[in-house]
Amino acid sequence: MDQDNPNGFVESERGIILNAPLPEERQSPTAPAPKPPKKHEGKIVGLVLFILAAGLIAFAATQIDYTAISDTIAGNGYEAGEVLEKVISDIDLTDDGMRILKATRPALQSADEFNNNCQSKVQNSSTLGCYRDGRIYIYDIYRAELEGIRQATLAHEFLHAVWARMSGAERESLSASLKSVYDSNKTIQKDMEIYDVSDPNDEIHSRIGTQVAPEELPEDLRAHYAKYFKSHADTVAYYVKYNLVFEDLTTRLEQLQADIAENRKKLEIMKTNYKNEYDTFNADLKSYNERRNDPKGFSSDEEFRLTYEKLVDQQKHLQASYNTLVSYIEETNKLINDYNQKALYSNDLQHSIDSNFKPADNF
Repeated sequence: MDQDNPNGFVESERGIILNAPLPEERQSPTAPAPKPPKKHEGKIVGLVLFILAAGLIAFAATQIDYTAISDTIAGNGYEAGEVLEKVISDIDLTDDGMRILKATRPALQSADEFNNNCQSKVQNSSTLGCYRDGRIYIYDIYRAELEGIRQATLAHEFLHAVWARMSGAERESLSASLKSVYDSNKTIQKDMEIYDVSDPNDEIHSRIGTQVAPEELPEDLRAHYAKYFKSHADTVAYYVKYNLVFEDLTTRLEQLQADIAENRKKLEIMKTNYKNEYDTFNADLKSYNERRNDPKGFSSDEEFRLTYEKLVDQQKHLQASYNTLVSYIEETNKLINDYNQKALYSNDLQHSIDSNFKPADNF
């Protein structure tokens, strides 16, 4: 090293540069490169593998949810309107749920509009809503006593949209629990009798999600519905509330039918007994009058008196039987009138939820 330049630097016109070794001092390129110690080989490979694995994990974590993006775009600018906005608010969806719902652009429609979009293939039933071609349509039903019917219908159709977005694996993972709840629920089993669908779990998934309380569900179903409803229990309560009106009416009508049938059986017995009593009294009265007109009809005044008093008692008893019969007929007629009034009210409620019902013209 130059004693005058102990730092190994040289000056040049371009500035200070490192004093590199002369060419002849460099290691021959034909000489074998020194191998790194073997003890480091594993660490180097392991580091490479770790970096690759970390890259794969990072890639997986950033997979794009194209369905969510598509839903966001589809729901962009959607405005529900004042009435439907309140219904949507009531079912209180999570962010994921709201994104899916907006993508379906729900519409609350009059009968004619609704029937154009929702053609039910189910006989003897009222269609309250439908999920068709990615859209949700709700029949605009307003009856104060049926509060909750719009919310329950919207939630039901919304769950069809959720099902449509689930993969085959996701659906399969819930199939056992759906079947378990279905097998234990007679109401849903009866409801499903009218359906002829290729994928019954689609409908069962919507019914269980809107008709069965969360505490009655297996853990996987509770977790599934909780992804979309902030308060699943409150959503189910809307169905329970409006459906209870129909259930109470049905129960009362069935009880009235049973009471009327029982009263009619008793009335037949009472009429038969009254007729027999009436015929007996008339026969005894005829005999009494014939004997009274015959000088030898009675052996004594005492026999006459006793026969007369017996007829008076018979007449009183016959009058009492008549009064009881009339009272029972009036009671039965009240039951029949009550039944008829409730049946008319039930029919009116049924017509109010039937978009195809056309009232008869009044002349």
